[in-house]
Amino acid sequence: MYSTLSVVLCMLSGVLSASDQSVLVTTKYGELRGSRSLVSGQTHVDTFLNIPYAQPPVGEGRFRAPEPPVEWSGVRDATTFGPRCPQPNAPEDPPQFTFPDDEDCLVLNIYKVTFPDNEDCSSSEPNICEASENSGPLPVMVWIHGGAYTYGTANLYDSTHIASKGVIVVTVNYRLDALGFLCTEDDAAMGNYGLLDVIRALQWVRDTISAFNGDPNNVTIFGESAGSGMTSLLLMAKKARGLFHKAIMESGVSLSPWAVGLARSKVQPRPLDQVKTLSGKLGCDVTDTSAMVGCLRTKHAMSIINASWEMNNEFNQILFRPAVTGGDHDGLFDVTPENALTHDQFAHVPTLRGFTKDEWTHVVSDADNDGISFEEFRQSLRKFLTEMFIVQPAFHNNMDTTIDRFTQAYLPRGTYPDPEQLRQILIQIASDVMFIAPTLKEIESHAKNTAEPQYLYRFSYRSALAKSPSWQGVVHGDDIIYVFGVPFLSEFIWPAEPQNWTRDDRQLADDVMTLWANFAKYGNPTPTAVNGINWSPWTKTTPSYLDIASHSQMEHDLNIPSVSFPASVENPSVLIG
Repeated sequence: MYSTLSVVLCMLSGVLSASDQSVLVTTKYGELRGSRSLVSGQTHVDTFLNIPYAQPPVGEGRFRAPEPPVEWSGVRDATTFGPRCPQPNAPEDPPQFTFPDDEDCLVLNIYKVTFPDNEDCSSSEPNICEASENSGPLPVMVWIHGGAYTYGTANLYDSTHIASKGVIVVTVNYRLDALGFLCTEDDAAMGNYGLLDVIRALQWVRDTISAFNGDPNNVTIFGESAGSGMTSLLLMAKKARGLFHKAIMESGVSLSPWAVGLARSKVQPRPLDQVKTLSGKLGCDVTDTSAMVGCLRTKHAMSIINASWEMNNEFNQILFRPAVTGGDHDGLFDVTPENALTHDQFAHVPTLRGFTKDEWTHVVSDADNDGISFEEFRQSLRKFLTEMFIVQPAFHNNMDTTIDRFTQAYLPRGTYPDPEQLRQILIQIASDVMFIAPTLKEIESHAKNTAEPQYLYRFSYRSALAKSPSWQGVVHGDDIIYVFGVPFLSEFIWPAEPQNWTRDDRQLADDVMTLWANFAKYGNPTPTAVNGINWSPWTKTTPSYLDIASHSQMEHDLNIPSVSFPASVENPSVLIG
């Protein structure tokens, strides 16, 4: 999981065009100097980087909710990226796309379409423009990056091209791993600091984005993978109500089995047990939660990250993640996602959500590219379910029964699939369990309880340039390449060397950026047709979705076996046993 997401992140880091001039903006916290670039030879985008939206979460601020930033004097330079939040080093990250780790990382980047012909460039300083409100407030899109809650940074998402579609894009850093999600299940460390960071950033947007000609009353949150799971959870977070008005979720929802950690759950080591293990590794007292947290506040940030990474590797699992404790310690949610959905405890806003066609190909180990045997199929399925559902031994004793249920549901009756078919069936099972079935269950719950439109997509486009074996199809993260217009960037990585893009790649990217920007503007991705696309909402009676492909069209054929739908998170025996 970690390596694939790292490659995806690297794909998105492009090189900004040479800026034509600097640009100044005055905010409630102080003045910023950004840069203006010409995008695609016709549209200008202003970029402001490394803007603090909270105070540094250091010292006593570690494992606490973020505090608003302080004002600065003079003009703050906003033309270079800041640090990323502390995280493990991914071996796939090329040197030119890495950033220093620093706990003082609660910053955001802004990409704003602009109209220079109408702005005041009469400053006495050459090549300086004063940004002005000249076109009416712009819709705002706030991006929550993925990275398994463990790594990633806002800096890797060059948003100049999607911003050129007539929106402001804000990309946000948030605390990661144990620093972002350590939870003692009581007031000693309430957890969910990464989510609280994003909420603080949304408060900053509400209070400050008008200085950039943004509309605080038209904010769309969007994210991919872990960022998509966080987007889904923010729909249920009480503190986030009113801070956004639409949501886009790409490959991840609150019901995904990896999305949250639960207290008193049989599915994984509970959050408190994780803190005890981490504290023991770092020589801290493990008998008292306050003492544990106090000790951990004295440790170097990277010591905590390295110890946490060891734990993840030992369990082969993401351990520190958003937590639901059953209490209201953090003011976010006090019930599980499934209960929030069942009892209509979520924001009623338009949503757009989806997944790639072949999300989880890494479930297959097939170096020879010749398929897998039936025995390999069962072994791989056992490994996948064991890693995804770290349950008590009693449940593991029934794993053979569970594997039989999946086999009966997915293998064609009366036939014996060949090795290549078995390989694809295994990919489909993993994709359904981790992403597709939870997404369908969540959209059904939303559509049942709100009149707001709910849009669904499957991303099926595979570039002719793709170097991976054709059987791997369209994998986790492939869609964000097009959401951010990577085919229009001057440099990119796929996975680690420059390529050329095709005309079809650029057309698909243009279509996707237009659809996403339209949704942010209007709550409808196709108020008018986009390259022949008319996207209708998903409903219970008409469960339609847009298949995004070379020739995108509406489809209705998503039939997922019931065994793959999310089991009760508090009763995993529904699935395991």
